[in-house]
Amino acid sequence: MFIAIVRRSADLTENRRLSAMVQGGGYVVAATGPLVLGAVHDATGGWSVPLLVILGAVGVMAVAGTASAGGRTDDEIEAGPVPVPAGEERRG
Repeated sequence: MFIAIVRRSADLTENRRLSAMVQGGGYVVAATGPLVLGAVHDATGGWSVPLLVILGAVGVMAVAGTASAGGRTDDEIEAGPVPVPAGEERRG
C-alpha cells in the first residue's frame, strides 16, 4: 500500500499528507472493526453474517484500491518526486 502512496504523490509534502490520511483512516477502521463484527455476531447469533460483512468490506477495499492506484501519468511517474529545497517546508 505504501508504494501506491509514493507513486501517486507529486512531491514529498503530498506524500506526507496522503500517508497520514491513509494511515489515520486505516487505524480508525481497524479499531472499529472488532466492535462492529461483535455486534453483528450478537445480533445474528452466528458467524455467517459477520463473515459476509468482512467479505463485503474486502470487496469495497479492492474497488477503492484499484480506483486510487491511478492518477498520475507515466511521464509524471518517470520524472519522480519534486524535491523540496533545503530549509523550506511546503505546507498546503
